[in-house]
Amino acid sequence: MAVYKFSEEGIRDAKRRIIRRQVIIFAILVAMLSYFYLYRDEVPNRMEMYIIFGVLIVYFAWSSFRRIKLSMDVYRSFEIEINDLHIIRRQKHSPDLSLSVFEIARMAETRNGIVVRGESPDAVMVIPDGLDNYEELEKQLSSIRTFDETDEKAFHEQFWWLGMLLLLGGAAGYYFTDDKILLTLSGLAIIAFLNIFARRSYQSRLFTDERRKRANFTLYLLSVLVAAFTVLRVIGYI
Repeated sequence: MAVYKFSEEGIRDAKRRIIRRQVIIFAILVAMLSYFYLYRDEVPNRMEMYIIFGVLIVYFAWSSFRRIKLSMDVYRSFEIEINDLHIIRRQKHSPDLSLSVFEIARMAETRNGIVVRGESPDAVMVIPDGLDNYEELEKQLSSIRTFDETDEKAFHEQFWWLGMLLLLGGAAGYYFTDDKILLTLSGLAIIAFLNIFARRSYQSRLFTDERRKRANFTLYLLSVLVAAFTVLRVIGYI
């Protein structure tokens, strides 16, 4: 049996990657909000828009700080155990994931580590390359199963950009048009994002059963609300 954890250098590298990603997202958000709320002449109540703009920026800054803190807790607690029968991933805020060596359907090296996939769609284990003794870990995994040349991602993983287009396109449609056909398409785009991309993301064993049930209910409720809002916009009620 062998147990692999993050080195201090690996944790620092992971933190830098997370901060860089949050800074990029923050810059994009500020640019979009600045355009919509500060530089558009048709904004009816500019002071109200200033308040909304400020609240959104503060909220995103707080959520980014919290995300970084939670991510660091995960990385410091993260460990991979490999024995004769199982590969086990343990980390804070998530249930343990144990894959039998006989359950492994695919295993491939990626840019940032190794992805191990079981027979069920929710059985996905990502092993980062910042772990101590990573080369030894690679050899031990290759003795269990030969690495595949490429990782076959699920639809929502491979085409995540399509999900973002559906979400942003749907939101833009609500904001910019009153055309009934475009409003209907906007509503369908957001509902598709919620049920094809967001729902599938919460199928992962990274989340507890309770959290998955809660996420499914929340996404179902949001889908109903989006559908209702779309109908009301189409018939001109709001």
